[in-house]
Amino acid sequence: MQVERVQALSHGGLHELPAQFIRPAHERPENSKAIEGMTVPVISLLLPHDELVHELSKACSEWGVFLMTDYGISASLIPRLQTAGQEFFNLPPEERRKLCK
Repeated sequence: MQVERVQALSHGGLHELPAQFIRPAHERPENSKAIEGMTVPVISLLLPHDELVHELSKACSEWGVFLMTDYGISASLIPRLQTAGQEFFNLPPEERRKLCK
């Protein structure tokens, strides 16, 4: 049943998250509120290797998250990736399980 919900999300068939994907308010982290003017680190893959490693290390240790740019995936590839995902979810469950192993 959960696979079908994830599939519906990937196809745009759901317009809100199912309840089981939403943590109760008392389990949500306190620091998840947006802070005005604060942005996560943005790191370009075009940086020189040593600088890239330094920036990634810093972002991971200080933030735990970052936005990667200049990764070289063309915008035209995105629809093909979405199609591949849809084809995966259209497979019978036993075929999907084989591919996941």
